Amino acid sequence: MKRIIYSLLLTVWISQTVMADAWSLDSCVNYALSHNLNIKNAEISRMQSELSVTEAKDGFLPQLSAGAGQNWSFGRGLTSANT
Repeated sequence: MKRIIYSLLLTVWISQTVMADAWSLDSCVNYALSHNLNIKNAEISRMQSELSVTEAKDGFLPQLSAGAGQNWSFGRGLTSANT
């Protein structure tokens, strides 16, 4: 039984090594750079700093706010002037 399993594993390993493409140095470096977590974290950090600069610049812009309200008084109860 172990012999069959070992032979199957060997067959799978050989088939994968035969079908694998040969990587050039450029493709290896590009793959490493695109999958490097430190580089991705630095990119995220750069984007966050750009957003914080934008928020700081937006803080200097004037702000506008408005409100509206309505009160109805039919004379049967106390008004806002307590009469």
